[in-house]
Amino acid sequence: RQLLLSENELPTLQDVLNYRRTHDGTLPLVVSVAPNDSVAEAVELLRRYGISQMPVIEHGHIVGSLTENLLLRYLASGEELVHATVSDLEGPPFSELHHDALAQEAYTLFSAGHTAVAVMNGDALEGIVTKSDLLEFWAHNRMG
Repeated sequence: RQLLLSENELPTLQDVLNYRRTHDGTLPLVVSVAPNDSVAEAVELLRRYGISQMPVIEHGHIVGSLTENLLLRYLASGEELVHATVSDLEGPPFSELHHDALAQEAYTLFSAGHTAVAVMNGDALEGIVTKSDLLEFWAHNRMG
């Protein structure tokens, strides 16, 4: 299903999430872990869903992030996974943008080195948008 935008209408992050809902039905809009989850469980989630990063959520709030880079750095240091928890290696939370923000704003953050943005509706996390999500959305909508 093509998501049509008029020539004058600039796409928002909500449009990107709507595109993901209709084109990637098997992947939840948010795959997350908690600080006390084991690193082994987190690695399994990344593998199962084919994702490279996810938010760390505690009591309904984003408190950090877990990325492949953080996991690789941890494992390259020789650390064992047996007793490691997400809180041992989590990074800072993803930047947040309102769901009505223009998709271009996410691109600006990605250009500055961010790898993902948390799309918020008030205090509620609507989804996570990554560089690859934005690339796929823009490419799909510009192919006509």
